[in-house]
This record gives sequence, C-alpha cells and structure tokens, in this order.
Amino acid sequence: MTFLNQWGKLLSSMIKTLLQTDSDYVYTFLRIIAGIIVFPYGMQKLFGWFSAPGFGADAKAHKPKPTNTTPGITYMPAGATQRSDSDPNDMTSMQIEVGPHRMIMWPFDPTSTGLPVTHKDTGGYIMWAGSPYAHIHIMGRP
Repeated sequence: MTFLNQWGKLLSSMIKTLLQTDSDYVYTFLRIIAGIIVFPYGMQKLFGWFSAPGFGADAKAHKPKPTNTTPGITYMPAGATQRSDSDPNDMTSMQIEVGPHRMIMWPFDPTSTGLPVTHKDTGGYIMWAGSPYAHIHIMGRP
C-alpha cells in the first residue's frame, strides 16, 4: 500500500508540474507560436483546408480527372513513398522513397511550363506529366 501511495503522489506531482503556468510572457508567446504552427495542420486534417481536397483520393479512385477546382499546396516535411513519377495508377512497382518536398496540386503541362518531367533530388519537376493529375514537386526543405 505504501508503494501505491508514493506512486500516486509522484503522478500527482508530475501532472501539476506539467500543467503549471508561470506568469511570464515568454510562455504565452511560445504557446501562441505553437498554436500558429499547429493550427493549419489541425484544420487540414479536420476540414481539408490549405490543400487541394480530393486530388490524391481522386487519383487513387482512378477517376478520369481531379474534382478540385482550385490549386492546393502540400508540404511533406518527412518525405513520402511513391510508386511512379509518370503513372498515377501504378500500384505494382517497388516503392520509391522521396525526401522532403512541396507540391503544387494543379494539372501542369510540361510543354507550356518548360519544367522537366524526370525525378530530381533538388529543384522542381512535374510528376505524372501528361495525366490530369500532373503536379509540381519541389524537392528539398524550404
């Protein structure tokens, strides 16, 4: 019983330490900055804000073209895996690891933009060129 009492006191002390608030403006400032950083992520997950809703889901559903009517910007800070730079319907090739990148989700034409269509580790290229799901990959961290 003594062990459980000590454990309860330790847990209570840890929770109080974790949730305590100092009257210092620095902590308020840090919380506001953290909220500004986390807000877009939460809104994207909850409501589909700040991106092109439907673009990736439409491609996976093999729809003839995306349902989004406005461009979207996606940032993948941890990178991703994909199967093909040229075919949005490829589900059989080996997965390719891609480093951090941003994407502009809108069907771009390589002829009118002059952008390359081959994968690059740095800079931009058009992924899935020639399909309605063509979009720009900008490789690297911002």
